[in-house]
Amino acid sequence: MWYLLWLVGILLMCSLSTLALVWLESRQQ
Repeated sequence: MWYLLWLVGILLMCSLSTLALVWLESRQQ
């Protein structure tokens, strides 16, 4: 059961980092 939380945590971190990169790139334009 714990691995599900671990997997969800990794997916959240990946999506958050991707959103942060997109936001930073949109700010630079």
